[in-house]
Amino acid sequence: MIIRSIRLNNIRSYTDEKIEFLEGSTLLSGDIGSGKSTILMAADFALFGLKKGELLGADLLRHGKNDGFVEMNFECGGKEVFVRRSLKLGKSATQDACSITIDGTEYAMSPTELKSKIMEILGYSDPGKPLFRYTVYTPQEEMKSILINSETRLEVLRNVFEADKYTRIKSNSRILLSEIRSMKRSLDSFSRDLIEKENLLTEKKSLLLSATTELQSIGETLNALNKKYDEAKKAVELMKAGYEEHMKLKIGLERNESDLRGLAARRDKTVSDLEEMRKKVEESASATKGYREGEADDMRKIIEEAEPKREKILARKAVLYKEKDSMSLILEKKFCGVCGQRVGNPDSFRDKIGKMEEEIALLEKDASLLSSRIRDAKDAIIRHHKTEAVFRSRMDSIKWLEKLEFEKTSSETAITALEAAISSSKPAIAGFGDNEKKIMIAENELYLILDERLKKEKLKSRLEQQISDIGNSIEIYAMEIKEKHEAVKKSSRLAAIDQWAEERFMPLMDVIEKNVLTSIQMEFDRFFQQWFCVLMGDSLSVRIDDKFTPIIEQNGYETEYSNLSGGEKTSVALAYRLALNKTINILSKIETKDIIILDEPTDGFSTEQLDRIRDVIAELDLRQIIIVSHEPKIDTFVDNVIRVYKDGHVSRIAY
Repeated sequence: MIIRSIRLNNIRSYTDEKIEFLEGSTLLSGDIGSGKSTILMAADFALFGLKKGELLGADLLRHGKNDGFVEMNFECGGKEVFVRRSLKLGKSATQDACSITIDGTEYAMSPTELKSKIMEILGYSDPGKPLFRYTVYTPQEEMKSILINSETRLEVLRNVFEADKYTRIKSNSRILLSEIRSMKRSLDSFSRDLIEKENLLTEKKSLLLSATTELQSIGETLNALNKKYDEAKKAVELMKAGYEEHMKLKIGLERNESDLRGLAARRDKTVSDLEEMRKKVEESASATKGYREGEADDMRKIIEEAEPKREKILARKAVLYKEKDSMSLILEKKFCGVCGQRVGNPDSFRDKIGKMEEEIALLEKDASLLSSRIRDAKDAIIRHHKTEAVFRSRMDSIKWLEKLEFEKTSSETAITALEAAISSSKPAIAGFGDNEKKIMIAENELYLILDERLKKEKLKSRLEQQISDIGNSIEIYAMEIKEKHEAVKKSSRLAAIDQWAEERFMPLMDVIEKNVLTSIQMEFDRFFQQWFCVLMGDSLSVRIDDKFTPIIEQNGYETEYSNLSGGEKTSVALAYRLALNKTINILSKIETKDIIILDEPTDGFSTEQLDRIRDVIAELDLRQIIIVSHEPKIDTFVDNVIRVYKDGHVSRIAY
């Protein structure tokens, strides 16, 4: 992992500042309180977010601001990663929107999802292990507190070196053994009635044999009854077939007799209708005498010819009347009322009027003759229609008379045929006298056989159900017995596992844990002595005991860590820190082996000890070393210097 840049927006004393980091050794230099440690806190927040009890939102968000963010760009495992975490002020300062960009692809995530993703990128398999804190960045005072508190120290180191997995294995093994013992008790309880179940299975098999034998006997009886039933049923069907033939003949006779009565009645009615119809035809003969079919058409032609003539005469008569009245008026007045001319010759007017009166008289005579002719023609048409109605009625009566004659003949023929059929069927019917009684007796015998068969079938059905139930019980008992035998075997296996785990596996975990811790302790001790020698020379002798406690010897006597001077304490803490970093990097496959951050590693150092920091940087030989210190002398030891200073109440950066 190599940090490229960190941007702080409204974070503690920063308003908006971006810090660029180069590879090699870099010093974050500045006075106490200038904002150096804030950059490390921001880096911790960008990677892992807020931590309850350690890093709160209120510790980071600048006073008086409602929101802020940290952006961090770094390279890890060949990937370019850009992380952004935001803070928002509500009732308290909490995390807001988060995102991560990997090789140019951005992903929006929740704070928890982002932390898991960072852990994955850094190669930290267990989010609960503080690997980053003890390999990359550890506040110096926190390392000193670990050295003082032995219980905390051993717990942290066991966690970091994953030696606690053996304790977890033993704890989980005890839980597993508790479950195994519980399972064994359950299996033993389940298999306790095994012998009782086996005895019940034997009883069920005996019952099954008895029921099967009885079922076989009933099956033979049913076969005999079925044969007997089939024979009786066939005999009844033959009787019924004969009886049905008898009934058909009887029904046919009754139907023929009924038809005969109907035909006789219809024949009598036809004879009566014939007599009435003959009288009606004879009576209508005189009424239609002289009837000619086209007479009405002739009369219509006369009317059609006379009507126009009469109309023409009447029209001429009206004209003559009008002219006569006009001339009579002129003659009376002695002058023309239209032109005013006086009448010169009255006799001429009188002659014309006389001729008009003569013509009018002739026209009236002709009109009267034509009217009489039309009236006579219309009367003739009316008489013709009346005669025609009588004629047509007579013709219908003649046709009906012919039909009645035919019906009479047909009825007499059918009566003769029915009488012959009735006579021939009566002897055949008489032969089936007691057939119905025989059928009743045979059907009763058939019913008794059927009743017996049904009883046997019910008994057979009950036995089959009983055999099925017994069979099911046998299967259930057999399955239970098999399961109980399996439970006995499984209980035996669980007992063997319990014994093996208790007597062999658990002690083996203790041995492995002890050997692993011893191996780590030896490696850790070697690195601790190496780094302490670089920092202090031969003035003190140090080593690590089996509880990872630093043992300090001076002039052949052990001395407590608390009795050391400030510079000596810092040297012990820094050597412990560097040894821890080296050991973890060797034993794990994390992606943060190329970087280390040292926070105020020279607190209390003498001038000679400060010079040794140059050797520490050279010995570390990492791609990126970030040192936070207010010691100006360290400027000459590093490749890059980033100066942090306060402008008013705002932190600024200078390169």
